[in-house]
Amino acid sequence: MYTDQELDEIAQDHVRGAYGQRVVAEPQCDVEDPPGRYFSLEIGTAKDHHGLRGEGIVGHAGLFVDRRSGEITHFDPGHCMAATKKLKETRGTIDWERDRPALVRYMYIEARGA
Repeated sequence: MYTDQELDEIAQDHVRGAYGQRVVAEPQCDVEDPPGRYFSLEIGTAKDHHGLRGEGIVGHAGLFVDRRSGEITHFDPGHCMAATKKLKETRGTIDWERDRPALVRYMYIEARGA
């Protein structure tokens, strides 16, 4: 099982290789089933003098790094929309802070075609 620090390094290395040095993977939440961590992708760094920190990448809904294998699963907006619909069907009103791990789980299932 990978540690939190190792998951962060896997995500950062992957994102920098795919998108360059200006894009960072920001950890958003840990998920128990499947075990791993969800990251959003943001343009800029904490010291960015252009004020771009917090700007997401259009067409990308983040990524998930599996704690067991280090495998990365990318999410697109379609996965997010399908997962949100499924979560609303099962829970009704969504509390984003409380329900974020469940949303990530549904996005993971959607992205994997399970």
